[in-house]
Amino acid sequence: MSDEKKTSLAGIVELAHNFTIIQPRKSRTAKSWLVPLFIIIIIALSLWLYYKFTRPLIRIVTESKQVISQNAVSGIPYFLDNDTIAYSRNDESDSVILVFKQLSPAGRQAYTKFHRQTEYRHPTMSPSEDQTFVWILAQYKTPRIYSVNLDGTTQTLAQGEWASFSGDASKIAFQKGNNGQTEIWIMNSDGSNQNSMGLKGQHPEFSPKKDQLVFESKNKKGSSLIQRVNIYDTPYITKALTTDKDNCMYPSFSPDGKIILFYKKGDGLWAMKSNGSKQRRVLKSGKSETIMCSISPDGKRIAVWSSPDKLTIYKIEYKKIKPSNQKVDIERLAAFIDTFNEADELPIGSDQ
Repeated sequence: MSDEKKTSLAGIVELAHNFTIIQPRKSRTAKSWLVPLFIIIIIALSLWLYYKFTRPLIRIVTESKQVISQNAVSGIPYFLDNDTIAYSRNDESDSVILVFKQLSPAGRQAYTKFHRQTEYRHPTMSPSEDQTFVWILAQYKTPRIYSVNLDGTTQTLAQGEWASFSGDASKIAFQKGNNGQTEIWIMNSDGSNQNSMGLKGQHPEFSPKKDQLVFESKNKKGSSLIQRVNIYDTPYITKALTTDKDNCMYPSFSPDGKIILFYKKGDGLWAMKSNGSKQRRVLKSGKSETIMCSISPDGKRIAVWSSPDKLTIYKIEYKKIKPSNQKVDIERLAAFIDTFNEADELPIGSDQ
């Protein structure tokens, strides 16, 4: 039997005519896995984008509704800590008092004393550890901004209303009337260095994380829109976050500063990112029902005031926020406020 020479990768070998050559299957290279890996990445990215753009910024668990008060005065209720809120309430006499309420089942309540023809409104608290509490006191319809520290020091800060602390607690934004119009003002947290921003508007709210504030302004037709401004811009450059036709008002930041809640007239409570994008309704309302709200520091609850005079607490689904361990002694706070005689006129910026 004759042999012939054949060439292979291994070199030259001699094979018989009746010998069958079986070549081994080539092993897969690493590159053959790139295609299925690429497909998996594309699918995962698509699912993530779908979840990101369809997931609501915040979800209010409406079935967790808990009515706190049926005679709360209009205004944004304020969380002193994760379990305690402060709000204004009508008293049996012709006055408005402050109420401090713990939301736990065995929670306590504290009240300020009532004074005829006097209204305590718009409570807020410094985010710093000194626990400076600020409220608006309107006596005979003249609003002034007051503060009290938990060491008992009470101070008259300014003439104006609707105060909001900056994230570092160094400044307070507020509104003040001027020739029949309302302007946005800023001052230091001790009442010094008061300056008008020259911006017509009301209901200012500082971002907890940035040197920005949002406020409500009106266009020539009287419709309300929400604008944002950096307090260190020179000159101030405002950016409209809502459109003129939507009639939006009462902006309120989440504790992490990532979203803004606001009321759209006749269309309930809405949420949007801090840059104005991804606007979605989160709570329905009646056509003539007004809504104002705030979120607890841990992002687990929302307090909602709705007309007429109802204060409600809901649980919410929101991004995790680092829990705050700050606790406020509400009886002590109410007692310190009561030591201040609102009938006495104090010079702006002076201590009692």
